[in-house]
Amino acid sequence: MSALTTIDFHGAKLIAIAGDRPETTLVAMKPIVEGMGLAWEKQRERINEHPVLGSAPTIRGAQMPGDDQERQHLFMPLARINFWLATVNPKQIKNEAVRARVIEYQTEAADVLFNHFFGRAIAAGDHLTAGQTGGIVKAVVTKMRGELMADIRAEIKAELVPVLENLRVTHQTGTSAVTDKTAKEWLEEYGCVAKGRQALVRQLGNALRRIAMREGIALLECARTGTDLFPTSLARPYMEGPGKAMIRLHNAAVKDGQSALRLPGMPSTLHRIAARRAARRMTDSEMARALGICTNALPTVRAEHPTPLPELRSQLRGAARALMQLWDDLDHEETFARFAASRAKELEGAH
Repeated sequence: MSALTTIDFHGAKLIAIAGDRPETTLVAMKPIVEGMGLAWEKQRERINEHPVLGSAPTIRGAQMPGDDQERQHLFMPLARINFWLATVNPKQIKNEAVRARVIEYQTEAADVLFNHFFGRAIAAGDHLTAGQTGGIVKAVVTKMRGELMADIRAEIKAELVPVLENLRVTHQTGTSAVTDKTAKEWLEEYGCVAKGRQALVRQLGNALRRIAMREGIALLECARTGTDLFPTSLARPYMEGPGKAMIRLHNAAVKDGQSALRLPGMPSTLHRIAARRAARRMTDSEMARALGICTNALPTVRAEHPTPLPELRSQLRGAARALMQLWDDLDHEETFARFAASRAKELEGAH
């Protein structure tokens, strides 16, 4: 039977078997787990099933304080205690007292054990054997290296994950191409003059978002600008048609010294539509609900499920608003397309 060392820790007991270095100093796991307020059997299973920690523990016969006989107990090398403590996630513990206790152990327990067995030896380094010195230095360096690598991995992850999430890269022979761009970047690719194009950026973004919603395409967000990214498969067809017409009109207006928002000959219909569209818009789900619920006004439905007239009128107003918004969207696209085509022909004739 190995001699046990008992260490007081905030009213609890840390029990260990002394060794000449952290790898051979063994810590009894059950007292630590129960001292944290966790279920021992569950933690024992997690340790045994862990791909790294599963090979670390050893079973030793020991008579624990308060027990009347020797029993088999699971011990973990002191060098692995911090590793195991890190596998316990305090955020998953609902009990606030237990969560605080877990954090206390994670913060202090391993240091208390290390200092108890090796703190005085480190302070009186002249009395250390070569084996003890090497073991302690190796343990400290290994611990520092592990903590440093964890910090480096966390920093790399923090830097790279947003970039990887916001870029779709297509791998070709020896090359890679970014296929997602913001509305501004698509305009730049097609040669849109930068002056006064803010309105054009918003207009293109809205048009591409409507296409994405219609096609069921999920858009990523650019980490740099916070705006939507539009993939080539979605944006390219639009840019080759209406997009080019929009850019030609804008570039021509800038060349003539005119504001992109005040193109000559702009029909008043576009201004009226723009004013209506500036009002608060309904989302697709709101429109679907409004159009679906208005069937309550049908005579056969009213006969079976009577609804108060004020409520029915409110439902019909919502449906009418949804229909007007859909109608306005179609009007806007059709009118602008006609105007863009007309102006493109005029510009071709003028030049």
